Amino acid sequence: MAEPRKLRGRFSVGNIPAFLLIIVFSCIIFIAMGLFPQMYTKLYISSCLSNPVLIFLNLLPIFLFMLFFYGLTAHLPFSVLLTSVVFLSMGLINNYKILFRNDPFVVSDLSLGRELIGILGDFDSSLLLASIIGIIILLILFFLVLFFFRAAKLSWWKRVIICLLCILTMAGIYPAMYTKTDIYDSLPVWGSIYSKSDQYSSKGWVYSFIYEIKKLTVDPPDGYDIKDYENRDESNVSASAYDQSVKPHVIMIMSEAFTDLSENENFDFTGYRDPLKNYKSIAKEAVVSGHLAVDVFGGGTATTEFEVLSAIDIDAFDSSTSPYDLIRKDFYCLPGIMNDLGYDTVAIHPGDGWFYNRDNVYDYMGFGQFLSIGDGIDENSEMKGSYISEAVTYDYINEVLLPYLENSDTPLFEFCVTIQNHGGYSMKYGEYPAGFNSKVDFEYWDENQLSNYFCGVIDADEELGDFIDSLKDSDEPVVVVYWGDHYPSFKNVYAAIGYGYQSEESGYTDMDMFYTPFFIWQNDAAAEITPLADNAASLGLGHDELFNASFLGSTLLELLGFDDMSAFMSFANEVREEIPVKIARGYVDGEGNVTETLSADLAVIDEEYVKWSYYMMFDR
Repeated sequence: MAEPRKLRGRFSVGNIPAFLLIIVFSCIIFIAMGLFPQMYTKLYISSCLSNPVLIFLNLLPIFLFMLFFYGLTAHLPFSVLLTSVVFLSMGLINNYKILFRNDPFVVSDLSLGRELIGILGDFDSSLLLASIIGIIILLILFFLVLFFFRAAKLSWWKRVIICLLCILTMAGIYPAMYTKTDIYDSLPVWGSIYSKSDQYSSKGWVYSFIYEIKKLTVDPPDGYDIKDYENRDESNVSASAYDQSVKPHVIMIMSEAFTDLSENENFDFTGYRDPLKNYKSIAKEAVVSGHLAVDVFGGGTATTEFEVLSAIDIDAFDSSTSPYDLIRKDFYCLPGIMNDLGYDTVAIHPGDGWFYNRDNVYDYMGFGQFLSIGDGIDENSEMKGSYISEAVTYDYINEVLLPYLENSDTPLFEFCVTIQNHGGYSMKYGEYPAGFNSKVDFEYWDENQLSNYFCGVIDADEELGDFIDSLKDSDEPVVVVYWGDHYPSFKNVYAAIGYGYQSEESGYTDMDMFYTPFFIWQNDAAAEITPLADNAASLGLGHDELFNASFLGSTLLELLGFDDMSAFMSFANEVREEIPVKIARGYVDGEGNVTETLSADLAVIDEEYVKWSYYMMFDR
């Protein structure tokens, strides 16, 4: 009896048809990705039709990738499927990252696998389920392709030639076209040229993604001379000039996704707990309060904390990577300055120390101790919403602080990054009741995300209130600095309430979504020995301030009377007075004017700030 025909490896494609099909499938993938950007599809297509170079720059990498793997495997279906998975998946990630975080997909995101999971968590559960189903389907397709199709007959030396040609072609074209700023800037942008999201959506994510690779390394600014800043990088005063008795304990707390979104006119908390009840009361009592302009939205916590500690605006480097990826040696900033002043320095983060490379970076910055999960913080601590709770976080803050309040002549500088209210927010705390009134009829999942988000803000606000109350009557002087790192990513919610994005008719602007609340507070014991209030009055700082996160640390030093310890920090405070806000969405000058470009005089100041920032970051 004849054996049944085996189906395995039955089908194959010849080499010439394979080459033609590679061209066809590359074009199909290119067209499919052009349909992703929901706000810019028609405009992107128009750009490609009027600027054929965009078609070439976005299509060529797809073609070379597919051809390379065909040369490597001689297996057309496998090469097509692999290319489709890689480019369509990354295109979707870029699309949703723009939609939900107003920030495109860049090379450094590839190193943040857990952050990517966090982004997916910001979406509703149906999208996460669809992603899982999609992965399963792709695995099945890979199995079927490998089972039913066999590799073409292609000698090994031809395969080597194909692979080498692909590598050499990209190696030659990359520096000639993909790294050229003049080419990139010459292509049209639908929206603001200062928005990376608009750049990606207008020019194609493939071309823009590859263009951003060069930003993994940072070149010195034009006209930069290290000697100019070596001569200026001298403290104006010795640390010994400051009496130890005039140094209060300083506690800095950056609260995960802490914003005053609840103050939007579309929310009414009558009959419910105001999420910012304690914060508002403390901010009124504070020496200085208001809003910080941050450079990130929906994520990128490390960027905000870096700017606060360093007085450096990350935009100065035009880099697509996390600032903590750029720190590879001792880095003089606020913790080091406090060390020089005689402070013990402790950092706390109830998350994994390796994330954002904090384990190493905090040491480079001058922190003497870092408490993280498994290294000072019990990984079995109480969790709330998948992360260590605010209550436990403040327990650790107090565990470090209390010995200094009770029996220590050494001042403490304590820096904490909370984590409980990290996204995603869908069902984060379960079927949490709305807890607010609104004239907006939200979809179920949008209301659920808002309810869970405000629940986390309330937890943060309650712990903050208890913490401040515990310090009010202390005989030990304590200064507390508190702020939020970024807005949560609620694209549908913001569209529904007319807040940010396309909302100019409602009185809000894109920049509003980059302003987070902050305060600098002191207890009575600190007021007796520190010049905070007098210095704030002399500087004209009060309760409605707005300036970059990069000026918060330097402002604190100035209020304490310690800013002469760092010539760069002193200069940052001068910049704050002239250009208080500089973010990707625009500027605010010292007169409160909002603009997309700086005047010639302010541009000179900003250029000096960029050069000195480069020195502090890389050459000091």
